[in-house]
Amino acid sequence: MPKELHEWCLATCRENMAALYERVWTWNDTKKRKQLSSAASRFLIAHDAGAGRTPLAYVNYRFEEDEGHAVLYCYELQVVRAAQSRGLGRLLMELTEQIAWGSGMSKLVLTVFCENTAAVAFYRKLGYVLDETSPDYCPSGSNLVSSKHQMPSLGLQAERRVPADCKSLALQRELAEQLLLPSPHQLLHPPPPPQQPLEQQSLVHVLSDMPQEEQQLQVQQVLEQS
Repeated sequence: MPKELHEWCLATCRENMAALYERVWTWNDTKKRKQLSSAASRFLIAHDAGAGRTPLAYVNYRFEEDEGHAVLYCYELQVVRAAQSRGLGRLLMELTEQIAWGSGMSKLVLTVFCENTAAVAFYRKLGYVLDETSPDYCPSGSNLVSSKHQMPSLGLQAERRVPADCKSLALQRELAEQLLLPSPHQLLHPPPPPQQPLEQQSLVHVLSDMPQEEQQLQVQQVLEQS
């Protein structure tokens, strides 16, 4: 991926998250840049459909193995402030889930600050529940959406132990297949926003005009270029 796009990812994360990091931990450009530029990192990036193809949102993820279990770990989901509340985050997570299940991963895992209640609510709405690696996980199921959502133990690698001020959330493949969420087809055909000129429409709307085969190819091309 081009260096300038890596730097855009860093800058977007900094703009959205630095204040929260400073309240909980400390923001560190060097550490975040190292995470984003790792050879293991992969990206999905949504661009504006105009001639400038301005990037609007991205997912940074990796394929990882924990105690013999193959998982997709989502390190970042970031949307530029001007493009928030337009469904881009939900769409990118849906596409990331398709990649996880299509690649044979057992579940998709992510970590979120406890203080970031809006993000916690967002992932809960998509069906994510507390993973057993979360510091506030309750084996009795009292902290879960329901007891049937409990998942098998999956220990994280030492460098990814979940701090006490974070939650580890996960969506297991079997659970994802049971959730009554909108289909990828529905997510890729959102109603056009009122009075929005074509040049300002996002990649979501460009994809909506493609045959399903080309939609899947577009996702694969993004992965190969990352």
